[in-house]
Amino acid sequence: MRIPLEKIGINADEFCDCIHSKLGEKFDDEEALTLGIIHNPAKQICSDLATVCLPEAIRTDIAHSHRTGFLHPLSTVRPKKVFRLFASPKVSRLFVSPNGFAEYFGAPKGEQLTGPDQLSEPILPSKKAFMR
Repeated sequence: MRIPLEKIGINADEFCDCIHSKLGEKFDDEEALTLGIIHNPAKQICSDLATVCLPEAIRTDIAHSHRTGFLHPLSTVRPKKVFRLFASPKVSRLFVSPNGFAEYFGAPKGEQLTGPDQLSEPILPSKKAFMR
C-alpha cells in the first residue's frame, strides 16, 4: 500500500531523509514485543522510524485519534511513562503499529486489496467524521 503523504502537507523529501538517517540501526525486538514500553534509542523498529519522522502535529493527531476511539486500541500506544535503556529515565513517546498508520491514513483493510503496491489517498480521521 502506498499513501502519498505530501497530499496532507508532509514534505516527502524531509520525511524520507529523516528515515534514511536512521537506517542501519539494529532492530529493537524488546520495543516490538512491548509495544514501545521498553525503548533502546540505539535500536529501532520500522514503524518507529516513520513515527519519529512525522511532523509533531500529525503525531499529536494520531495520539488524539487513538484516545477518542478513531483507531483500534492496539494500533497505537502512548505510554505516559516509558522506560528507556541507556538514556534519560522516563519520557513520554508515541508507538504506532503499521496497521495503526494504515488505519489513521484511511487505507483500505487487507481483504479489500487486490494486489501489491496499491495507491490509497490519505483521509485523516477528522475528515472521516465529516464523511459519515
